[in-house]
Amino acid sequence: DTIEQLDSLYQLHKHSAEAAPIVIKIAKKETNKTTAYNLLNSFLKEFPNNRYSNIIKEGLLFYELPKAQLTFKDYYSSKDSITITCEAENLTNFTVNLYRINENNPNKYDFSDEQPYYSQTFELSKKLPFCDTLNITLPPFPYGQYTAIVNAIDNNGKHFEQTRTYHSSSVVSDITSFSILDHKTGLFRIFAANAIDGTPYNNVTISS
Repeated sequence: DTIEQLDSLYQLHKHSAEAAPIVIKIAKKETNKTTAYNLLNSFLKEFPNNRYSNIIKEGLLFYELPKAQLTFKDYYSSKDSITITCEAENLTNFTVNLYRINENNPNKYDFSDEQPYYSQTFELSKKLPFCDTLNITLPPFPYGQYTAIVNAIDNNGKHFEQTRTYHSSSVVSDITSFSILDHKTGLFRIFAANAIDGTPYNNVTISS
């Protein structure tokens, strides 16, 4: 059934608790989260003891889940502004912390005792459910490897922490490298070049 067909059927039975299965199907097909949430919520208020109330409550909880997602490039030059896209769902506020990774530290991804290189807090106060997309532009960073962590408060006052992805990072450098397969020897030749203008570097030592 299409959402239009389901909606027509719902209009015929919306004053009955037996319309619950139709409401659930419409919510699953609805692409607008707010529309789906409001439909489930209003039906549950009108028929709180319907046979499908637990399923509807689970659906509402799904739309109320707090989420935070950061997106940024894997590589920046030292002259690039750092751009980060933040998608926040159902959060009253969240803080983006960027940490510089110390490669010599065996616990390099443990930032519990570290001060962030950059930190910014965003306040959000909207009715559930909602999703905000914010774009952050920062001045160029010095050479190094960085990762980002979100500290957030959801609409129930609960705290949670979320990284972009575990052990993901962005590198700030003006040197890039690439490899080309030498078909005669079967070995790869590795080249280093300026990341901005492509000028090759000679006699570069590469370590892994």
